[in-house]
Amino acid sequence: MVIPKIVNRKILNLALLTVLLGVIAVSRPFAFSSSPMTLYISPQPIFVEEDEIFSISMSISNVPSPGMYAYQIRLYYDTFCLEAISAGIPEGHFMTPSSPSRVFIVEGGSIDKELGRVSFAITLLSPEQAKTGNGIVASVEFKAIAAGNSQLILADVKLVDSSATEIPSSQYVIEDGTVNVASGTPPPPSSPFKLYVNPELSFAQVGDKLSVKINIAKAPLPGIFAYTLSLGYNATVLQAITAGIPNHNFLETSTPETLSIMDNGTIDNVLGAVSFDATRLTPEEGKTGNGALGFIEFVVAASGKSTLEITAVTLADKDDNVFPSTQYEQIQGVVSVRSPPDVTPPDIDPPILLPTSAVVYVDPVQNPVAVDDSFEVNIFIANMSSPGLFSYQLRLSYDCTLLEAVDAFIPEGHFLTPMSPAKIFIVENGKIDNSLGKVSFALTLLNPEQGRTGDGVLATVKFKAIADGNVTLRLEDVKLVGPDACGYTFEDPDPATPNSFAVPEFSSIVILVELLLFATLTIVIMKKAKAHRFT
Repeated sequence: MVIPKIVNRKILNLALLTVLLGVIAVSRPFAFSSSPMTLYISPQPIFVEEDEIFSISMSISNVPSPGMYAYQIRLYYDTFCLEAISAGIPEGHFMTPSSPSRVFIVEGGSIDKELGRVSFAITLLSPEQAKTGNGIVASVEFKAIAAGNSQLILADVKLVDSSATEIPSSQYVIEDGTVNVASGTPPPPSSPFKLYVNPELSFAQVGDKLSVKINIAKAPLPGIFAYTLSLGYNATVLQAITAGIPNHNFLETSTPETLSIMDNGTIDNVLGAVSFDATRLTPEEGKTGNGALGFIEFVVAASGKSTLEITAVTLADKDDNVFPSTQYEQIQGVVSVRSPPDVTPPDIDPPILLPTSAVVYVDPVQNPVAVDDSFEVNIFIANMSSPGLFSYQLRLSYDCTLLEAVDAFIPEGHFLTPMSPAKIFIVENGKIDNSLGKVSFALTLLNPEQGRTGDGVLATVKFKAIADGNVTLRLEDVKLVGPDACGYTFEDPDPATPNSFAVPEFSSIVILVELLLFATLTIVIMKKAKAHRFT
């Protein structure tokens, strides 16, 4: 495997990280001790066998005054020998701040399995002090998938001090790693498919109603023929009011007679569980791909937090062979019920609020389309006031059983368009994950650009409708940062409330089966209207 080298000098300005640090007026030289500052991988060397799972840490030592304030690091590995299965910045890491609000994790271990790359990027936020000494920076968990040798190469490294100045690479040492994978017992066949709750994260208030789906993604051959499962929840926070297996479900068959639903969403609000049980019947075959297994509608009964956990899972093929749980990942959901506005969480710095009310929203809010139609939505910001927006991160979530994202990008003339093309760094220009139904964006201006105020487009996503139903488009993981590295709050979703900005929880798109819309004349009129609107 060929490891990319750093060739772009503009990126050496540290792009996103430099921006998020803020402007510090006084610059101090970087002092060095007799022992060089070292970024290294441990343990080293590593010897494992095929199918073995192991972890490595990336650590830094001998960081002198004035300290490190931000970094970007990428770890490259050989995809023939290794598969990265998880990555993160652990608790108690080297950049742990004195207050949780004074750190911004830009990339907390983004895995690109095709390129064999894991990315990390983090910055402290003022008034946090830069870090000196030794500590763990990040960790990665691997699975050895084939015999051979793989280098673990630390590349695209950018370390920044508290004056927003990149520390020259000549002033620290990088020690890469190696992994030797020996031949062992052949691993059992596996398929990286997923069971997950959609949406993964929901915010609500007492009295609200919210709906979630249990989905399956990338179901492998020989296919799923039958399933049973339950969704567990905190019955003091949530009460399920309706549940069922949707008409256009994952096991949907060519005729109703070849699908048997034994449990169509039995609700137990005492234990906090909803159960499902369905099977195909011969002559149907097992089903592969993506789809919905069940849905639940809740009413929020009390403040607090509820995990939505998929339990008691049995997935079987046509021959009654059960898929081992090691062959699929179960991704739970979380519902967070906001406390009343007059309740301040303890031991948390108060958020820095916008001087006036601003809104981040999806447009069009509602748009009927037909199956196989393509359309686009824009993510806007409005009423942004001084000191303005300097960088942002956000994610658009959708139901991948109904929509497929076909393109996503930050358009020309967007809200953060710089005066000079060299004064912007786009970290994620519409990263699409159609298996989980998410599109990610992240960018930042570079000094000496100023924060932007007013209204404008942040990003654009183009979709294709692949099945009929109602879709919610949710803005998640929104982080807005000003030119002084302050993070703006979005905890209060009410645009009428001063000193906050609102992220609407969802926008709806209704997908209709084209042959059932209207008479032929009506269909022609609607198509002309859609073509005019989305062109």
